Amino acid sequence: MSERLKRVAKDGTERDYGEIMHTEQVAHVTFYITEGVGFYDGDDLLHEYDIYSESEKLGIHPIDGFEYQQHNSGSYDDALAILRMEIQKLEEILEHKRDGIPTQRQLFFLFRNKIPIPLTLTWGEASDLIDEKLAQIAKDRQVKRLERFNGFTEGDRVSYFSSWDKTPQLGRITKLYQAGGDKYVQIKMDDGRTFKTNYFADLQKIESESPELETKKQL
Repeated sequence: MSERLKRVAKDGTERDYGEIMHTEQVAHVTFYITEGVGFYDGDDLLHEYDIYSESEKLGIHPIDGFEYQQHNSGSYDDALAILRMEIQKLEEILEHKRDGIPTQRQLFFLFRNKIPIPLTLTWGEASDLIDEKLAQIAKDRQVKRLERFNGFTEGDRVSYFSSWDKTPQLGRITKLYQAGGDKYVQIKMDDGRTFKTNYFADLQKIESESPELETKKQL
């Protein structure tokens, strides 16, 4: 089954941007070409392709083909050509910035995290140092969070096996939090129910991509 580009909005709703046909990353930006539902021209089903860019700071945004005098809904080759031009534009911007001087925000970050700042430091070198530090911070936080919540994290597929119900229920963890000194997990079950529990011993992480097979194993 092909992977689809899906993201959760701030209001908690999930948006489907289509089936991923191509992915490419340049620096901090990831580019996607997706195939939508398409449309009929008479008896012929015409495929529709869209291009998106995504970064941690700006989120996901569509790339407008009109800037390059093309439609996003053209052929796959048209979409790929637009993507190449967008990547080239980003690379030119980054190349120009990398040789410049660091920004005040970059210098403050390096100083606050006690990272040595050479007199000849460029914007690009500062950016690399910051990326390394942020990656280490994120890794350390994830390790601590996993330790705090018994190895579970948001998005994990789990089976819930309670002492009074011998049939395992499948779902996905949507929230992990602490309240009143206790740890809680909130799970969206496959049958649509949402519930919370602090009995982590009743949960088992599902590593398999086939929940039905996992259920048979546990039964």
